[in-house]
Amino acid sequence: MKSAIGIMGGTFNPFHNGHLQLALQAYRQFELSKVLVMPSGTPAHKSTKELIAASHRCQMVSGAIADYPYLELSLLEVERKGGTGRTKADVGEKLWGGNCIFKDTGYAV
Repeated sequence: MKSAIGIMGGTFNPFHNGHLQLALQAYRQFELSKVLVMPSGTPAHKSTKELIAASHRCQMVSGAIADYPYLELSLLEVERKGGTGRTKADVGEKLWGGNCIFKDTGYAV
Protein backbone atom coordinates (compact mmCIF):
# COMPACT_ATOMS: atom_id res chain seq x y z
CA MET A 1 0.00 0.00 0.00
CA LYS A 2 1.33 3.42 -0.98
CA SER A 3 1.71 5.88 1.86
CA ALA A 4 4.35 8.38 0.75
CA ILE A 5 3.24 11.78 -0.48
CA GLY A 6 5.25 13.93 -2.86
CA ILE A 7 5.36 17.71 -2.74
CA MET A 8 5.98 19.57 -5.97
CA GLY A 9 6.36 23.27 -5.34
CA GLY A 10 7.03 26.07 -7.73
CA THR A 11 5.96 29.43 -9.00
CA PHE A 12 4.11 27.79 -11.93
CA ASN A 13 4.16 31.06 -13.85
CA PRO A 14 2.54 29.53 -15.84
CA PHE A 15 1.89 25.87 -15.08
CA HIS A 16 2.72 23.91 -18.25
CA ASN A 17 2.95 20.38 -19.63
CA GLY A 18 6.53 19.98 -18.35
CA HIS A 19 5.32 20.54 -14.79
CA LEU A 20 2.49 18.06 -15.29
CA GLN A 21 4.81 15.41 -16.72
CA LEU A 22 7.25 15.89 -13.83
CA ALA A 23 4.46 15.39 -11.27
CA LEU A 24 3.22 12.28 -13.08
CA GLN A 25 6.75 10.85 -13.33
CA ALA A 26 7.41 11.48 -9.64
CA TYR A 27 4.13 9.75 -8.76
CA ARG A 28 5.11 6.66 -10.77
CA GLN A 29 8.84 6.54 -10.06
CA PHE A 30 8.59 6.97 -6.31
CA GLU A 31 5.34 4.96 -5.98
CA LEU A 32 3.58 7.80 -4.18
CA SER A 33 0.01 7.76 -2.93
CA LYS A 34 -0.38 11.33 -4.19
CA VAL A 35 1.54 14.43 -5.18
CA LEU A 36 0.67 17.80 -3.66
CA VAL A 37 1.16 20.43 -6.36
CA MET A 38 1.93 23.57 -4.37
CA PRO A 39 2.15 26.96 -6.07
CA SER A 40 4.21 29.51 -4.19
CA GLY A 41 2.52 32.64 -2.95
CA THR A 42 5.06 35.39 -3.45
CA PRO A 43 8.44 33.83 -4.20
CA ALA A 44 11.36 35.55 -2.50
CA HIS A 45 13.83 34.68 -5.27
CA LYS A 46 11.83 36.01 -8.25
CA SER A 47 10.62 39.39 -9.37
CA THR A 48 6.90 39.90 -8.92
CA LYS A 49 6.82 42.34 -11.82
CA GLU A 50 5.67 39.69 -14.31
CA LEU A 51 4.17 37.26 -11.80
CA ILE A 52 0.69 36.02 -12.67
CA ALA A 53 -1.72 36.42 -9.72
CA ALA A 54 -1.65 33.44 -7.36
CA SER A 55 -5.37 32.81 -7.87
CA HIS A 56 -4.85 32.48 -11.63
CA ARG A 57 -1.81 30.21 -11.20
CA CYS A 58 -3.89 28.01 -8.88
CA GLN A 59 -6.69 27.85 -11.47
CA MET A 60 -4.15 26.76 -14.11
CA VAL A 61 -2.84 24.01 -11.85
CA SER A 62 -6.33 22.88 -10.91
CA GLY A 63 -7.43 22.61 -14.54
CA ALA A 64 -4.27 20.79 -15.60
CA ILE A 65 -4.43 18.14 -12.86
CA ALA A 66 -8.22 17.62 -12.89
CA ASP A 67 -7.98 14.26 -14.70
CA TYR A 68 -5.45 12.84 -12.22
CA PRO A 69 -7.01 12.02 -8.83
CA TYR A 70 -3.57 11.37 -7.30
CA LEU A 71 -2.43 14.95 -8.06
CA GLU A 72 -3.82 17.45 -5.58
CA LEU A 73 -3.63 21.24 -5.53
CA SER A 74 -2.28 22.51 -2.21
CA LEU A 75 -2.89 26.14 -1.26
CA LEU A 76 -0.58 25.98 1.77
CA GLU A 77 2.03 28.43 0.45
CA VAL A 78 -0.47 30.68 -1.33
CA GLU A 79 -2.50 31.13 1.86
CA ARG A 80 0.49 31.50 4.18
CA LYS A 81 1.96 34.92 4.78
CA GLY A 82 5.70 34.88 4.35
CA GLY A 83 8.17 32.59 2.63
CA THR A 84 8.44 28.91 1.93
CA GLY A 85 10.84 27.99 4.75
CA ARG A 86 8.15 26.29 6.87
CA THR A 87 6.55 24.18 4.14
CA LYS A 88 7.83 20.79 5.34
CA ALA A 89 6.90 21.48 8.95
CA ASP A 90 3.48 22.86 8.00
CA VAL A 91 2.66 19.92 5.70
CA GLY A 92 3.84 17.44 8.32
CA GLU A 93 1.76 19.08 11.02
CA LYS A 94 -1.34 19.36 8.85
CA LEU A 95 -1.28 15.79 7.51
CA TRP A 96 0.26 13.77 10.32
CA GLY A 97 0.33 15.89 13.46
CA GLY A 98 4.07 16.36 13.01
CA ASN A 99 4.83 12.61 13.00
CA CYS A 100 6.58 12.29 9.67
CA ILE A 101 9.93 11.88 7.97
CA PHE A 102 10.91 13.85 4.88
CA LYS A 103 13.21 12.36 2.31
CA ASP A 104 14.78 14.79 -0.14
CA THR A 105 15.03 12.85 -3.38
CA GLY A 106 16.97 15.53 -5.18
CA TYR A 107 14.44 15.15 -7.97
CA ALA A 108 14.33 18.67 -9.31
CA VAL A 109 14.19 20.64 -12.53
